[in-house]
Amino acid sequence: MKRSDLSAKRIFLVGGSFISFCIGAAFATGQETLQFYAAFGLKGLLGILFFMLFNIYVNVNFVEAGRIGRFEKDAHVFRYFSGRFFGVYFDFFATVFCFSAFILMLAGAGATIRQQYGLSEALGATVVGLLACLTVLLGLKKMVDVLGSIGPLIAVMAIGASFLGLKYGKTGILEGHRIVGEIGVMAAGRNWLFAAATYCGFNMLMLAGFFSAIGRTEKNKWDARIGTAVGVIGFSLAVSCVTLALLANIELVGLSQVPVLLMLNDINHTFASLYSIVIFLGIFSTATPLLWTLSNRIAPEHSKTYNTAAVLLTAAGIFTALKIPFNRLVNLVLTINGYAGFLLFGFILWSNVRYFSRKKG
Repeated sequence: MKRSDLSAKRIFLVGGSFISFCIGAAFATGQETLQFYAAFGLKGLLGILFFMLFNIYVNVNFVEAGRIGRFEKDAHVFRYFSGRFFGVYFDFFATVFCFSAFILMLAGAGATIRQQYGLSEALGATVVGLLACLTVLLGLKKMVDVLGSIGPLIAVMAIGASFLGLKYGKTGILEGHRIVGEIGVMAAGRNWLFAAATYCGFNMLMLAGFFSAIGRTEKNKWDARIGTAVGVIGFSLAVSCVTLALLANIELVGLSQVPVLLMLNDINHTFASLYSIVIFLGIFSTATPLLWTLSNRIAPEHSKTYNTAAVLLTAAGIFTALKIPFNRLVNLVLTINGYAGFLLFGFILWSNVRYFSRKKG
């Protein structure tokens, strides 16, 4: 199919599924943005620009790999770029990471419901886990349709919350930039570039199998390519807005488990209660494809083994999520896995260099 056959609906859903995947517990709560961007003041915006350009390049590569390779298992996308030996390594690492990130999402649900409503963390983790499990049992096509619709809504709500934070922020952006280093905010790296590179790296491990599957299943490759780019740009805009809002309120939120919610509670409790729903949608929209990725690695969709794996992984995730503090999980899981993801980028880059060298030759 050609560019002239583009489907606005499919572009919207593919882009929305990327946003849904990325806007999980760590982003929707503000903890992720706080550690990877706001912790470095206004220099964090340079990190967001780096993330945007990097992810457009990498995710389009995943989509193309899925379209060309037609992999039996979507985890084979790692072998496509790095060969059998390193492919097995990345596959294993990505599987461990996806489960770790799934636990992180459920822990975020627990932290949110406790901070906002004073309810048991077990309730938040269990509700989100069960909803994710039920969606995964429906399969990839239905999941993309559901997540593609939710993602843009969450991004718009996050941007709206950020504007409120900017308007009513007691610290101010410039003052926040000046004092952020004095507050003791937990940062995800030594500097903004290192943190941004790590952020890109862990996203790669999450997104590789998911977007190679989209490349394999979308009828028009341009829908997949453009939809991916639109999703990355939309998510980057949301991250920028949240970063500025957190800086404008850094004295209040710098040491919080759920900084965006604390910021909104300081403005208006009703706004905060509404946004807590957005956080749960964001957590659900990331937990679901993570669980799908894990289940699909074990067995094909809709098989008895696939369904059993989804249920057992959900139960294990809920149990583990209630054992470790949320902000520690964000720092540990995302930072460590970012290193492995950036190594994968080297293989993708080398693969592209070889491809264009052969083409010119």
